[in-house]
Amino acid sequence: MHELSIANAIVGEIRDAAERHGVSRVSSVSVRVGRLSGVVAGALEFGWSVVREGTEFAETELLIEDVAVQVWCPGGGHTLTLDDMVFRCEEHDCATPDVLDGERLEISRFESADVADPAVLP
Repeated sequence: MHELSIANAIVGEIRDAAERHGVSRVSSVSVRVGRLSGVVAGALEFGWSVVREGTEFAETELLIEDVAVQVWCPGGGHTLTLDDMVFRCEEHDCATPDVLDGERLEISRFESADVADPAVLP
């Protein structure tokens, strides 16, 4: 279960970012999990609950945004969101191998319990 090590890496990244922003308490961390990233959201949530215990993030909530797979349709010249993992545009009957989104896992932001405005990670 690599999600445990991913959760541990998130703790490290947020610790560093909070320090840079002068934040002492983080109330939530938002991550974007692409459907092609190989990360299982439930396993990441479990990993988060394990690695945050006994740290300054023990009360920090992990918010997971599911990111759909988006591809480029060369037949119609537009972006297409896939509902399933068939990389084909039915409208233009063409393959859509160019993935535009849905492959990454990224920390998108964290919110501080200290200030009203959330800190956005670069």
